[in-house]
Amino acid sequence: MRPVLSLRSYPPHETEHAHDWHQIVVPVDGTMQMHIAGQDGIVDDSSFVIVASQARHRFTTPHSGHFVVLDVPTGAGFFGLPDRLVHQAEGQPFHPLDAGLRHLAHYIAHDAAAPARRSDLLDRLGGMLLEAVAERSGDRLHWPPALERAVSLLGHGYDATLTVQQLAVAAGVSVSGLHALFQRWIGISPGRYLADLRLREAEQLIRETRRPLAEIALAVGFSDQSALTRSLRRRRSTTPAALRRGD
Repeated sequence: MRPVLSLRSYPPHETEHAHDWHQIVVPVDGTMQMHIAGQDGIVDDSSFVIVASQARHRFTTPHSGHFVVLDVPTGAGFFGLPDRLVHQAEGQPFHPLDAGLRHLAHYIAHDAAAPARRSDLLDRLGGMLLEAVAERSGDRLHWPPALERAVSLLGHGYDATLTVQQLAVAAGVSVSGLHALFQRWIGISPGRYLADLRLREAEQLIRETRRPLAEIALAVGFSDQSALTRSLRRRRSTTPAALRRGD
């Protein structure tokens, strides 16, 4: 079984339960007050929570909010939580929410809210979240070496002119082999992964710099400013108003 990813909101009344799977809850907006493992904690813009299987927990959301939730089956092999992280969650379920994980939650919320793309994206997005959480605990989900090389190349300052063919050569596999690896482990083609990466990089540059949009477009690999603008508009059109920042 694979993890199940969803974007959820909760009614403002107290709920108490336990479940047969592990659960990662990362806030997009709003606050959740929770009691778990003998501890009181808050899930907000500075913290997220990992709920171990069978852990009885009580929670409430005083105000409306949205949360990225990943249900992770126990004994799920590659797609499960590392044992060390499960043991840690049993004693210390609350974890700091850094800027990178916060941005990932917003990215997931944006794409998970697009009904036309849900079936293509949710497996990949769930894998990204699981990988990010595992890395922050000092663990890492182990991909095949060729996929590790490809993703590492993309994640450490990729060349804006990089093609899928060049990426395959760098990873040491054929183009078809690279496609198979991305589909098997991430759930999307390498071309789509690269396009999403470039769009996220563009969005970050727009937020954090004053560089002209045309310059940003070329810097991250879009053919021109119009291509970037169309991609940004498509992203925005699939984002619910409640999730938009600055509106």
